[in-house]
Amino acid sequence: MKWNSSRPWFVLGLVFGLAGLLAIAVGCGGSSDEGDGTDGSPNDASATVDPNLTVEQTLAKMRDVEGLQLLDVRTDDEWNEGHIEGAIHIPVQDLESRLDELDKGRPVLTYCAAGGRSKRALDLLDAQGFSTEGHLAPGIRGWKQNGQDVVVP
Repeated sequence: MKWNSSRPWFVLGLVFGLAGLLAIAVGCGGSSDEGDGTDGSPNDASATVDPNLTVEQTLAKMRDVEGLQLLDVRTDDEWNEGHIEGAIHIPVQDLESRLDELDKGRPVLTYCAAGGRSKRALDLLDAQGFSTEGHLAPGIRGWKQNGQDVVVP
């Protein structure tokens, strides 16, 4: 291979360019004591909370969160196959028109069969100003696989 005299400069530029990008990425990801007055702690209102709850986390919220509304957003047929005791049933496709059936002053946790619809419902509730606690990410399927009981009407 014939040596090209411009190749060392290209390699050097590439190395310094990647080092610069790395420095920027590390700098953007770090914490700062300046500016917004937040520290990212769990009690910080601006801290991001993962809305995807496990069965164990859902059980803890059902036990510990005062006034929690557990919202099942599955279809009528799915609801009739079994649901979590104490749940409110509003199919996701009807949720926007039936928001008045929920108490806006109480937190809501959503679930569906496998997590997709409950996440959409959670996003809608957030956008409408409801206090949300997350959604059961594995859905009622995961709930049952974990050995939890369901109520069949």
